[in-house]
This record gives sequence, structure tokens and C-alpha cells, in this order.
Amino acid sequence: MDEAWFILTDLGSLPAAINAYKQRMGIEEMFRDCQTGGYDLEGTSLKGDRLIKMILLMTLAYTAAIFQGTEIREKQVQKYVSRRKEPQKKYRRRSTFGVGVDG
Repeated sequence: MDEAWFILTDLGSLPAAINAYKQRMGIEEMFRDCQTGGYDLEGTSLKGDRLIKMILLMTLAYTAAIFQGTEIREKQVQKYVSRRKEPQKKYRRRSTFGVGVDG
């Protein structure tokens, strides 16, 4: 069953508000994927050149995972490669990155 969404905005139209919300959610997913939900960048405690090198490596790995996840979703085989549903959650919540990493 679909759930209702309530989006409060000062944008001029509903399509513009939905588009802005989609972009924001994509950015939020990316931050989660790079932090504790994925690569755990903040847990590395790196600084300076090592941090820059780690970010470069993460960018390459993240891009590869996104491409893999997109391909898996387009082939509609996500349910065969994604992790099992956690007992406390009603629905699987996997970003394209998460699907790519699982794949």
C-alpha cells in the first residue's frame, strides 16, 4: 500500500518540489553510504594526504558500486543479490549503492 507524503515547500509547483526532494534524498543516501552505512569514512580518523587518497579510492569504489547496483536493478534481479530483510524492519531499504555492494 502506498503511503501519503506531505511536502511543505515555497517552490512554485508540485513537480518542482518533488524534484528538489528527490535530489536531496539522493544526496542524503550518498552521505550515509560514505559514513556508517557503508564505507565508514569518519571511523578512519585519517587526515591530510591520507584522507584525500582515501576519498579518491572511495569515489572510485562508490562509482563502481552505483553502476553495479543500477545494472542489477535494471535487470530486476535485486531480490536475488540483496541482503535478507532485517527482522525489525518491514521493508528492505537498500540504496543503489547497497545493492551494488551486495551484488
